Amino acid sequence: MPVIWHVRSGKSLVRAESPSGYAKWFGARRGPLTSNLAESGLFTRSSPEQPEPNLQMHFLPVKFWKQAEVDPDVDAFTAAVVLVRVHSRGSVRLRSADPTWAPAIDAGYLTDERDLDALVSGVEKAREIAAAGPLAAVLTEEWSPGGTVHGRDALRASVKDTLESLYHPVGSCRMGTDDQAVLDSDLRVRGIDRLRVADASAMPTLVRGNTNAPTIMIGERAADLILGRAV
Repeated sequence: MPVIWHVRSGKSLVRAESPSGYAKWFGARRGPLTSNLAESGLFTRSSPEQPEPNLQMHFLPVKFWKQAEVDPDVDAFTAAVVLVRVHSRGSVRLRSADPTWAPAIDAGYLTDERDLDALVSGVEKAREIAAAGPLAAVLTEEWSPGGTVHGRDALRASVKDTLESLYHPVGSCRMGTDDQAVLDSDLRVRGIDRLRVADASAMPTLVRGNTNAPTIMIGERAADLILGRAV
């Protein structure tokens, strides 16, 4: 859920791809084009009752909107509130016996009310951070959800309207011991010999963070299993 503020002129990456920005990069490997975009991050809890962090935040000195399909047009700052303990469940289903047909994918976003409540709390925390310390001296009015959007009911509506994906889907071939599990504990596809799945789709639930490192670990584990190495 992107929370976006306008910032004082010159305090963002909106002009990074400019003649001066390119000159600084090619001339001295300095300037705004050295940015990794997500300059800082945070793991936090949506409420004190949460046993572990269920939210991640990415802080970007640019307007990051609609998966960057819309080019930044003003000086802005984004706090991207990300849910990393997801209760909602989606589905991937076959649409035809023809393997060239794309599957029917339903991500199932916000089908569990706990996810919506957690994201609303995350927006409130992002606002608290923006109102404190050095950021408050740089940021101006809130662009999204907007300075007039207050109260949990209004924020719930805003989250539903502007929610985006963050590229880390998992679980479409989940491991498990129940009848609905696609894989067994050794990553083997049930009912098909000599076939394993070794990627993020094997995860039964989303990990509480980015999926790259755990996916590498799954691949390493699959290699050990295939080679019969004891671990």
